[in-house]
Amino acid sequence: RVVLANLYIGQMPEGKQTIARLQIRYDDPGIDRTGLVSEVIPVEANFVPNYQPVLNPQVQKSILALAKYRQTKLAETKLQQGDRVGAATMLQTAAKTALQMGDKSAATVLQTSATRLQEGQELSESDRKKTRIVSKTVLQSDT
Repeated sequence: RVVLANLYIGQMPEGKQTIARLQIRYDDPGIDRTGLVSEVIPVEANFVPNYQPVLNPQVQKSILALAKYRQTKLAETKLQQGDRVGAATMLQTAAKTALQMGDKSAATVLQTSATRLQEGQELSESDRKKTRIVSKTVLQSDT
C-alpha cells in the first residue's frame, strides 16, 4: 500500500530527523480480526541546506491516481447537486489525468461521460458504474 501525506515542517536542523511516528489500524478478514494495529514505525526525513527535488515515478503515479479518483468523486458530487457543467469539467480533467497516467481506456470512458453531460444527456447507471470503476483503477507496470 502507498500512503500519501502532506507534511508542513518548519526549519529543522540539518541531517536525519524523526518527523513522525506512524501506526496503522487495519482489519484482517483472513483471520476474522478487526481493529488490529501495526508496530509504531518512525518516519524520518533527511534535512539538507539546499534542497534539490528528485522526481520519484512511483510517487508521481500515486499522486495522479489519487487526483483522478478525487476528480471523478467531485464530478459525481456536482452531478448529484445538479451541476452538469461542473461535473463535465471535472470528468474532462480526470480524463486528462488518466492520459497522463497512460490509461487511454479510462480517459475514453471519462471523456465519453463528460461529452454526454455536455450534450444534455443523462448518464445511465452503466455509464456511472464504468466511471466509478475507471476512477479507481491504475495500470500495472511490469516493474
